[in-house]
Amino acid sequence: MGGRMAGYIFLLDKSVSPLEVASKGVYSTRVPRPDGRLEGGKRRALNRWTSAAEGTLADYVSMRQGDHVFLFQNRKIYGVGRLVNAGRNCVFQNFPDASNPRTRLGSPNSGVLCKPIVAGEESGDYPWLCTFVMDPGLLTEPVDMDDALASKPHAFRSLRVMEKVSFTKLDDEETRALLDVLARRNKSTGYTTIEEPSIHQYIDRTTDGRDDYNLNAKLVVDAAANPDGSLRHEMALEVAVVEHIASTNEATSPIFGNWSFVTHQFSASPFKPVIYMDRIDVFGYARGQYQSITDFLVIEIKKGEAGDSEVAQLMKYVDWTAREFAGGDYSAIHAFLVAFDFDESLNGSLRRIAERGYTVGSRPAVSRVWTQTSLVRYHYDHADRQVKFSQHPISP
Repeated sequence: MGGRMAGYIFLLDKSVSPLEVASKGVYSTRVPRPDGRLEGGKRRALNRWTSAAEGTLADYVSMRQGDHVFLFQNRKIYGVGRLVNAGRNCVFQNFPDASNPRTRLGSPNSGVLCKPIVAGEESGDYPWLCTFVMDPGLLTEPVDMDDALASKPHAFRSLRVMEKVSFTKLDDEETRALLDVLARRNKSTGYTTIEEPSIHQYIDRTTDGRDDYNLNAKLVVDAAANPDGSLRHEMALEVAVVEHIASTNEATSPIFGNWSFVTHQFSASPFKPVIYMDRIDVFGYARGQYQSITDFLVIEIKKGEAGDSEVAQLMKYVDWTAREFAGGDYSAIHAFLVAFDFDESLNGSLRRIAERGYTVGSRPAVSRVWTQTSLVRYHYDHADRQVKFSQHPISP
């Protein structure tokens, strides 16, 4: 899509150089398989990924060709690039069945698209990857994180709360602000160009006509499904929601709509210690004429039954989005509460909790009432092995 401005900051291991990563044109983060190994004195679960791993997958499934990438190491940004397709897509399973938490990789090189750059690491611990090229290239003068944050303080949200993650997603404003400061700092010195890596051709040849390298959430969600169709933990549901919206799924689009940008765990509170940050489960926006952002998506997720408290939490994020992004115009916000079921009393209290009065215009000022909250039920279909969504009726 023209005008894409989503971005990803890739945190690089200290043992490899930015040039090495840029020349390879593949980014894959370490996600240890839940294979029962002892870590920190505790044995990992055998039948599911951790929530952190599922969150990583949610970031991968939302990637699209043309998104910007930034190489980050030792508090500095060393390069700028963009995601490109290596064949049909820019994201892949690194080996067949990689997303299955029960998979055991027989040989370290069996069916692997890309071996880890870090010496001594097992390929099986790098289940997902994305492909990119440097555009325009490596920075001649790397930019310190503090300099980037100081260049336009109000624009940076995700970069400020980047902690204990291997990469993080940036929205349009943050990506633009980062590109601007990098361009200013390197307008005299320029960039080191890097040729498109040959491994992209290998990935294209290997995956051509094959579905077992396709990246999707089916295996992860399947491992989290209960017999009744509910999911055991909310991060698995989060992955499914992000995937459906990012892929503009035909069955889901009539429910959630079509969105230009979607992410998850989006920081939504004043800056404070990361552990206390409020985060929107799923956040997105749509671009309209002139590539301007016209509408915003806010989703609160509940794996079980949702009631008044979940609606109140959702509205907290709606109010924040109205203040921070929409200039108080609630009509630009589309809110959804996704749950397995809903408390019977919710219909009677929904309008009381979820209605918002607001004013638009100045001469004349017009008063309006916002009621754009939708209730959506999810259910995991064991036969089709996918999460399905349906609108829950709201009584007048």
